[in-house]
Amino acid sequence: MTYKTLRSRDPLLPLIINTPGSLYGSELGSLTELLARFKPHHVVHLGDTQAIDTEQATKLHAFQTIVSQYRGTIHEITTHIPATAVFRTDADLRAMHMQSYFHFRKNTTNESTVSTWTCEPITNLVPWEFSFEETDERTQDFVGFVMYSEPIEPASLVQALNGSIVQIVESTSSVIPTPYTALSRTNKYRVPYFEKSGRTGMVEPLDPKTSKLICTVLIRGFDPERRVVQVLVPKTHESLLHNLSPERTVFAGGCCDSPEWAYVEDAYVGRTRGTVIDGPARAPWVEEMGLVDDMGYLNTVRRVRKFQA
Repeated sequence: MTYKTLRSRDPLLPLIINTPGSLYGSELGSLTELLARFKPHHVVHLGDTQAIDTEQATKLHAFQTIVSQYRGTIHEITTHIPATAVFRTDADLRAMHMQSYFHFRKNTTNESTVSTWTCEPITNLVPWEFSFEETDERTQDFVGFVMYSEPIEPASLVQALNGSIVQIVESTSSVIPTPYTALSRTNKYRVPYFEKSGRTGMVEPLDPKTSKLICTVLIRGFDPERRVVQVLVPKTHESLLHNLSPERTVFAGGCCDSPEWAYVEDAYVGRTRGTVIDGPARAPWVEEMGLVDDMGYLNTVRRVRKFQA
């Protein structure tokens, strides 16, 4: 808007946008949206096109295709100093970013409240409990689970969700039934879920015009007897859950990366502090330290999530 105001005084005034490297790296989708909005006439790519791997070459090709759609021209400026090898992959950076999200907390001083980072495992967080079926003690707290992944059989839904990252969404989409408790349920645990479409074989998405993201949480586990699902959320985001409306609240799974870091945090902290943390009851998705030790091979991704039987 500032540029438009200035351009009204000088039609030849150029707009130069300097984007951070992370946009071209792990946030290519955001960069694509920016290109569609600004439709630049000239785009400058800094790098050595003769010394890139297959992944980067694929990104560059997609980037060139997008720019050409808006009749833009790409200019290549080759680096003169050999670039250092990438220490972290895009997947590593996304995992680190998500881990930091769950380790935020608030520190209140006499003057203000600031967000800080804590190295304590997220198993130390007190879980929030959401009732997925009405009981004598409480009403149902949300509509159900919608899965944006490959189709999952209802019998395996709990196993797939346990220890995974999901999004809490508030929606008034027409796919939400009336009453909101009328969704199909799994046979064993009675967990409500949105069924896949007979036309597409996938779950119909919520209408984005009538839906908004509340926050991201990690499913700690299910308590079938009490009909509740327990979730972990950063202390900085807990206030977002206070005013949720059950008839508009949906848990969306299958749209986040697997939190492999969460499965080994307790084992890592126990090793560095010289204590033994062996499958604590408060972390049902965490494998025992003995199993992690027997894996060997340092600096490898270990997906050692336990599945709820």
